[in-house]
Amino acid sequence: MERTFMSPTVVGGLPAHVLFVHLVVVLVPLTALALVVCAA
Repeated sequence: MERTFMSPTVVGGLPAHVLFVHLVVVLVPLTALALVVCAA
């Protein structure tokens, strides 16, 4: 059985998964903060 490895997707010289993780880490708190501010 032949193993094939997916090459990591690179966006702007950085691995895409790093960008996605940071995007989630930044957007979730900002969204929560925006909801609190709008609800006040």
